[in-house]
Amino acid sequence: MSRQSRTLSEEDVDEILSDLVSRIKDALFSIEKLQKEHTLSQKIVDLELGVLSPLYHSLQRHLIDWGCRSRHQHSFGDSLKLYEGKKFYEP
Repeated sequence: MSRQSRTLSEEDVDEILSDLVSRIKDALFSIEKLQKEHTLSQKIVDLELGVLSPLYHSLQRHLIDWGCRSRHQHSFGDSLKLYEGKKFYEP
């Protein structure tokens, strides 16, 4: 199977922006819940797991999806193999 280059279309950009907006809304909801936590350590863990990690991984997935894989192989390592040829919302 030969690889074909994909070009980023306006529809693709809209999908990416929609996904990121959705994830930012989820992060804001998580931050609101986080403020009700009782311990500082629980707030820090929830901030990492409920807010920062999901945002980071969704952005990374978009970059993998549309970035130049051959030039950034060292940055993403084995995670590229998981996503090769798939769009960000495909498992």
